[in-house]
Amino acid sequence: MNRLIEMLTDELKSLVGWGATPKALVCRPVLRSLFDVDDLSPAGAGNQMRRELDQRINLVTGIHVIDRMQVPHRKIIPALRVSLALTARDSAFKRRPQAMAALGYYGSVETWRREFGPERELMHVLAEHLLDLHQASQDAELTA
Repeated sequence: MNRLIEMLTDELKSLVGWGATPKALVCRPVLRSLFDVDDLSPAGAGNQMRRELDQRINLVTGIHVIDRMQVPHRKIIPALRVSLALTARDSAFKRRPQAMAALGYYGSVETWRREFGPERELMHVLAEHLLDLHQASQDAELTA
């Protein structure tokens, strides 16, 4: 599971640059495997993934650690939505400071966006959340 979380984290981090556009989402195999979109066209799959990703982000709960800070879900959710361009189609250059502010992170953008920086930690929170939801969904199907 740890390897899967890291692979998904990598895919989510790669989406920050251009945003979670339908075209970008459909090309992420680990992320795509978490959504039931195999019967849809690429455009339909990407649009469905974007809608469901936004819905699943809104289900994040709890307190998470980002760069040694305890951050509640009420700050995590807007930071994720801004980072992945689910709220506006601004460039990553404009979205990163907005995400940082939503979390209450006041370091530099360069530190934030490093390969193993706080931005990745934020995407790791989302990766764990998405995999937990997927596992719960599969468990529910087995017991039904």
